Amino acid sequence: MTRTLKIRMKNRKKANKILSHANMFKIFAGFVHFMLATAFASAQNYDEPTAVKWNRIETSHFKIVYPRETDSTAQRYANILEKAYGHVSRSLNSYYKKTVPLVLHNSDLNSNAWVSFAPRQMNFMTAPINHLYVTPWDKSLALHEFRHYVQISKYSSQGILKFASYLFGDYASVAWAGIVPDWFFEGDATLSETSMSNSGRGRMPFFLAEYRAYLLSDKNFSYDKWLHGSYKDFIPNAYAYGYVQTAYARKRFGADVWEKTLTRAQAKSIPFFGRGFRKVTKTSLKELQRESFEYLKNSWETENRQNDENVKYITDDEKNYTKYLYPYFIGNDSIVAVKHNLKNIPSLVVIEGNAGEKHLADIGYYSDRIYFDSNRIYWIENIRDVRWTAKSSNTVRFYDLNSGRIKTALTHTRYRALAFGNNAETLAAAEYTADDKNFICILDKNRFTETCRIQTPDNATVVSLAVSEHGNIVAASLLSDAGMSLQTLDPANGKWDILIDSLFTDIANISFYAENIIFNSGFDGVDNLYLISTKTRKTHRLTNSKFGTVAASHNKNGYLTCSEYYSNGLRLAIRKIAFDKNASVDLMQPYKFELAEVVAAQENFVIDTIDLKNVKTYSTKSYGKTANLFRVRNWLPFYAGINPEKTIASFYDSDDDDKLSLGATVVSQNLLGNATARLAYSYRSGYSAVHAGFTYTGWFPVISIEGHYGGGKNFLINGGNTGIGNENKFNMEAAMYIPFVFSNSRHVRGITPVIQFSVSNSKYFAPAHLSMCRANLAEYGINAYAYRQLSKADIFPKWGLIFNLQFKNSPFDTENFGNIYGGKFTAYIPGLFANHGFRLSASHQQQDIKRYIYSVIYDFPRETNNNLASKKLNMLSADYAFPVAYPDVNLGALAYITRIRANLFYDFAVTKNLNGSKSNIYAFGADILFDAYWFRMDYPVTLGFRLYKTNPENNTGIRLMAAISF
Repeated sequence: MTRTLKIRMKNRKKANKILSHANMFKIFAGFVHFMLATAFASAQNYDEPTAVKWNRIETSHFKIVYPRETDSTAQRYANILEKAYGHVSRSLNSYYKKTVPLVLHNSDLNSNAWVSFAPRQMNFMTAPINHLYVTPWDKSLALHEFRHYVQISKYSSQGILKFASYLFGDYASVAWAGIVPDWFFEGDATLSETSMSNSGRGRMPFFLAEYRAYLLSDKNFSYDKWLHGSYKDFIPNAYAYGYVQTAYARKRFGADVWEKTLTRAQAKSIPFFGRGFRKVTKTSLKELQRESFEYLKNSWETENRQNDENVKYITDDEKNYTKYLYPYFIGNDSIVAVKHNLKNIPSLVVIEGNAGEKHLADIGYYSDRIYFDSNRIYWIENIRDVRWTAKSSNTVRFYDLNSGRIKTALTHTRYRALAFGNNAETLAAAEYTADDKNFICILDKNRFTETCRIQTPDNATVVSLAVSEHGNIVAASLLSDAGMSLQTLDPANGKWDILIDSLFTDIANISFYAENIIFNSGFDGVDNLYLISTKTRKTHRLTNSKFGTVAASHNKNGYLTCSEYYSNGLRLAIRKIAFDKNASVDLMQPYKFELAEVVAAQENFVIDTIDLKNVKTYSTKSYGKTANLFRVRNWLPFYAGINPEKTIASFYDSDDDDKLSLGATVVSQNLLGNATARLAYSYRSGYSAVHAGFTYTGWFPVISIEGHYGGGKNFLINGGNTGIGNENKFNMEAAMYIPFVFSNSRHVRGITPVIQFSVSNSKYFAPAHLSMCRANLAEYGINAYAYRQLSKADIFPKWGLIFNLQFKNSPFDTENFGNIYGGKFTAYIPGLFANHGFRLSASHQQQDIKRYIYSVIYDFPRETNNNLASKKLNMLSADYAFPVAYPDVNLGALAYITRIRANLFYDFAVTKNLNGSKSNIYAFGADILFDAYWFRMDYPVTLGFRLYKTNPENNTGIRLMAAISF
């Protein structure tokens, strides 16, 4: 459609004017993103338990803070990062001159890492991921996450953003998100982990499997759909898309193409990433996408792979993208598997021969593969701690096919993989301990009690486990510095035996088949199934898939069931286990990924070859939490709202306290992320004011204090009359709350009790004393919620309950102030069709009025006057939200619309007014909303309108609506 638009343009200047407007909108959107991110930067908390003690290591380029018991882990990270520093920085020609801060976390089993913009620092969870890579976790993080730091430093150290850093500190780098596309941010880092290692996701066939299936099936999409995604089709994420774009650009234009692009983009006063790329390459980003996908398709077509003919597909071609994973035979003609799609959270289903598919249960987001044993389907969930966001454990659950219920086998474990022997009374589990040790644990299958544990060779990470039929041998695919190996363990004597020596090819989803082991590998450039004999040590190919075959299991009759990629997901297949015993595979000669090899040749570094045996031991020092409570990295040359995290709004807060104005703001956030302080000055309407706030989340209850002095004179209130006093305005609030969380893979659940006290020097006339008294208000609340996790396409939760209770009074002035209390109950229930939903709410609030009144706790019906006061308010509200269409339509560079949705609403309230009379108030109407990516920004912006009618005002109107999602 963009091309058609250009043809209709009478001249190029008019086209350039439209593009210029789009670019200016991007800058405006980037500024909005900057402001919002600035306002909520203090919410980037990642709370470690209070009991954790910390040490630090300082190297030439890094400052590493870590839990005391993980000293050897920190030493290893220090050496890896120092050896990688110059190489990761080289292709962007960005060598950060200051010390890079890094915090290591060992309490969280959710393998993850991130680089925060403001304050700028790295956070690594040390628990290794047990899939994705054939490079150890710490090395992968050094290449990927530090590359993010290099990217931000490159873009923030030149041009207008360098100047902005003087005005905004680290906040200036937040503008990256509004200017540089996320696909470059993640794709370039994925390219780093691939080009400077023997592995990386760029060499893992599953990483681009959807692209392979789409392109070789001639299923192509528009530029914007590939770029932004869809609710209708699965579109690979920014990591995969970005890897293809950044790698192909380096192949086509050279290793320094992105360094030149970032430099060129900053050469103008307004930095445009796309314009910088065009100036350097004479090619647009849209053309880059077309060329890169054409390159992939041509490369894959030359391989001339054909699917096996000896296969039976047991799931139909789905209309919408669907993945079936980890299938198991559970009878003569029944198979159970996990089903993924865009409209529902992961669920267990059973395919019963000709009877079709039957839904068993929604299980949500699991941490590892599922396992089947004795009419039970097991899986592992990562569960966050009740209080601490930086602490989690793994729970083992199972679905009982006999009872049809989900039950819990183990809680609060650090187990990461399971394996059952068909006829054995034991099972095996992999465990990663808090002090960075890896074990194979043997458990009694009936009681789930541990009988023994054996550390892995060279402390290798366990990727996959299998137990022989009688439980006497455990097989494990292990990842170490040397690569991945397949070994067997005799638990009786602790002896290990190597079946496949270390190589940089994945070996996953292993299972015993008689005296053989079946496994998954991308050895030949596509995921396929292989079999190795424990007797002959020879490896044989079982499948020859065109797009990829993964996650197989087998039955006693010699049949495999597996998941096979095709153009609309992963479908289930059955095939006979057959192979040529005379034709073996040499795994030591894996497939060469051309794109990865080209970019690897541009680097002069392979992280897998660094020596970690003869390394430097850095001196360690204690890291005091109190001494390092403050760390100023962010500031603003104007006044911004001092505390956007308010738990319960104070009744007499001045709205001015949260508005932008002339002034200055300084924000401190400590390295551990649990202490945020704010100090600000504002000037508006001829008055100066000082503002301060502090929030600490490192104790079990969160403590927040905020104060304001100045900005005008205090108020003198005498009944209904308000005057100006002779003192500078002052108010202070102190809050304490505990954010309890009880979520799991299927449900989001929590409860937060809050206590807040507020004081002000505004004065109220007290007739009993014939004097003016200050008001001190106390507010108490509790918010509880429980709802089902949302799928990508959900608008409301499928099921959910939310309850809020609030009570407020002035405990030291019962003559002037009574109290107000209220409760609100909200329920979510399914609608008539998929992703439709009802939201039903009921609220009650009532106040005991003395001399002065409170404003209402909960809102009046929509589009009516919320500034009214009442003695009592009862309200019912109903919403019905549903998707209208998933158009995936392009409007050129203007917008890409992914979804049109609607919400029908009706609110009805009965209020008892201050004079004792009653009023009935209602409102009804409809919201029509368009979820779209405007001007090719990275994040969706929802625009729409509301049609409404209200009573008693008898207003009918239309209102524009907007929302931004990050």
